[in-house]
Amino acid sequence: MRVADDGCGVAAEDLTLVLASHATSKLEPADDLFRVGTLGFRGEALASIASVSRLVFRSRPHAAAEAAEVEAIGGVLEPIRPAGGPPGTCVEVRRLFY
Repeated sequence: MRVADDGCGVAAEDLTLVLASHATSKLEPADDLFRVGTLGFRGEALASIASVSRLVFRSRPHAAAEAAEVEAIGGVLEPIRPAGGPPGTCVEVRRLFY
């Protein structure tokens, strides 16, 4: 399964944070919960899915020259690596519940 958007992307140095348990993105103060204006990837779901699949999270902020990606295999993160890709984020899930 692959889900992609053309949003603002995630910086390479933050890729491992989006797959951490209890992580969320684009929310700073608690009041942001009442002003969610996008349908971007957020929340515990990514960490949960990554723990039972092969998940690749690839992202590129608009200002970045290239994308970066991190792969989780059964919840174990591989090193972040450069990748090709348009601005935005793409999440690919393979072998769910392998």
